[in-house]
Amino acid sequence: MNHTTIPHQRLRGEIVVAPDKSISHRSLILGAIAQGESHIKNLLLGEDVLRTLTIINQLGIKTSHDATTITQGDELTIFGNGLSGLQKPNDDLYCGNSGTTMRLMLGLLSGQSFSATLTGDESLDQRPMDRVLEPLRQMGAAFEVEHRDGKRFIKTLPRPDAVVPFLKGLEYVMPVASAQVKTGIALAGLYAAGEVIIKEPFPSRNHTELMMKSMRVRIKAKDREVCLNQVGKLKPLNLIIPGDLSSAAFFIAAALLAQDADLIINHVNLNPTRAGFLDVLKFMGAKITTGVVDTVQGEAVGWVRAQSSRLKNISIGGNLVPRLIDELPVLALVAACSEGKMLVKDAGELRVKETDRIRAICSQLPKLGVNIEEREDGFLIQGNPAGIRVVDQMTLNTFGDHRLAMMEAVAGLVADKSFVIDDVKNVDTSFPGFFNLLDKIRG
Repeated sequence: MNHTTIPHQRLRGEIVVAPDKSISHRSLILGAIAQGESHIKNLLLGEDVLRTLTIINQLGIKTSHDATTITQGDELTIFGNGLSGLQKPNDDLYCGNSGTTMRLMLGLLSGQSFSATLTGDESLDQRPMDRVLEPLRQMGAAFEVEHRDGKRFIKTLPRPDAVVPFLKGLEYVMPVASAQVKTGIALAGLYAAGEVIIKEPFPSRNHTELMMKSMRVRIKAKDREVCLNQVGKLKPLNLIIPGDLSSAAFFIAAALLAQDADLIINHVNLNPTRAGFLDVLKFMGAKITTGVVDTVQGEAVGWVRAQSSRLKNISIGGNLVPRLIDELPVLALVAACSEGKMLVKDAGELRVKETDRIRAICSQLPKLGVNIEEREDGFLIQGNPAGIRVVDQMTLNTFGDHRLAMMEAVAGLVADKSFVIDDVKNVDTSFPGFFNLLDKIRG
């Protein structure tokens, strides 16, 4: 589905963005193994999260709605069967495009007494899973990875004759900071005999730790280390999921770059481990204010106000990168419209997302007149405060990546003339209703 952009420099209003994707995934999985009914309000109904919902249903967990019947505004009740209440699925577990679903499910299923096979779409087949399989193998889990008809299948191999629990504790130093890998190990740790210690090179988002703590898991998190021990049962969740700061980032960027903008985003997650994007923008001189109005199971929730700003570029790397990894595509757009140069380094993780985002960014932004140089672990941008100047009428490609599509749509708002984006259907994986919300803020 193509999209033709319409430039518009006056952006105004108050909005609420899509619910947090990371929290949505985790609430479904942890609710499934809690003891009793969990009540989830404002679940993200993007395709990725619905894959996770379908899979917990395949594992024998009953829910008040399934992926085909739930609508926005419905409260989802998960009838958790406890840690040992999952059942062997009748079919393969299809994760679609969702790396979060696959990595978290590998951790959850690694300690079960039955086998299950996980697979995904062509894009997910290319994404690395060894980074989570390796620590799980060190805990005693076993897997069989097969490639058939051009598709990858990862089968968890049970240990029905082993003493339960057959997983063991471990101390694992992660080579790359990754909340998905950390969560996969932590979920397996709920089924392990012995303490599980996870050490990260840099802190990544901590939604799992906060949620597990609220469910009375014996978990401690400090700086770059997480320690947890097996528990008998998990307390059910009662959760209202806040807006996703990664989704809000596109609207914040639009407001900063537009010539006449004043935008407020309400009920958004302001977890500090996710706020690197806001921190960078403030260093760049952005007119951004925030306010925390509530804390929901450890998550800070509040509002963000963004206004038209003249920005100066800075360099980014090190421990800041995991705190804004999903926002780097739209940050590249912001840098392109700012004064001076921005060097992004230590961001090699971008190459193994839904697409090689470094290559994608560096191939598409020049079509908008942006001076950008590809680096192995990032990129160098020479900003131009004059803004986006469309080179010609070439179509921009999204490479099937939702964050590339949304970044390009924001560029279309602040560009000097219209252009075409080749495929925006992928936006539904994380932000259904994105384009309707873009229309709403046009003053």
